[in-house]
Amino acid sequence: MMHLFLLLELIQGVLAVIGIHTLTAENYAAPCYSAPLPSLTPNYENRTIPWGSPSFTLPNGTVCCDTLSQVRIGINAVDDQLLALLAQRVAYG
Repeated sequence: MMHLFLLLELIQGVLAVIGIHTLTAENYAAPCYSAPLPSLTPNYENRTIPWGSPSFTLPNGTVCCDTLSQVRIGINAVDDQLLALLAQRVAYG
């Protein structure tokens, strides 16, 4: 989730530089809801999933991930790559 916020901040910064202002963290829900969303604390006690094993098949045919923690590690790695590519894109102006 932290990577997503960094990505959003990067995009908002780029848009602000070119004169387009975006929503702030305080009012993301404003266009969709009449009241702010409630603040919920994450529950780490129950990490079950309804669809069975948390895995997926890679393009080379191998199955990845035995736990949700491994899935999260993979998602974070993709997020890191996306942020690096966006930063490179911003450098081109």
